[in-house]
Amino acid sequence: MQHTALPSFGGASCWRLAQPGIIALEACGARSDAGPSVDGLFATAAAVYGKRVIGVVLTGGSHDGTRGSTVIEAAGGVCVVQDPDEAVDADMPLSVIRGDHPDYCLRLEQMAPLLVRLAAGELPPRS
Repeated sequence: MQHTALPSFGGASCWRLAQPGIIALEACGARSDAGPSVDGLFATAAAVYGKRVIGVVLTGGSHDGTRGSTVIEAAGGVCVVQDPDEAVDADMPLSVIRGDHPDYCLRLEQMAPLLVRLAAGELPPRS
């Protein structure tokens, strides 16, 4: 199993899963208030990988990640959000919490151990 972390670029560009194993950066109109949106990547990853997808939403402005997290959850995947109390900008985590009821809401130091367990196929008790 391969795991990939993606950088974020400004401008009118969006990440999406073009096909299994191929992630594309393309021009798009789907922008959040703060810039390019991750919703397209979350939605296409859920369509291709279903319950194997883990979406992680960290600090950030606007509502970005909320729609995509809902799609991941509907496909049987897992949504993890940063505890808004420690986020530099709590808008994104709070938006997901309000709109999606994520599986886990954790402080940053708790995320790596959880993600390792989820990637290994373990499903720890939900927070």
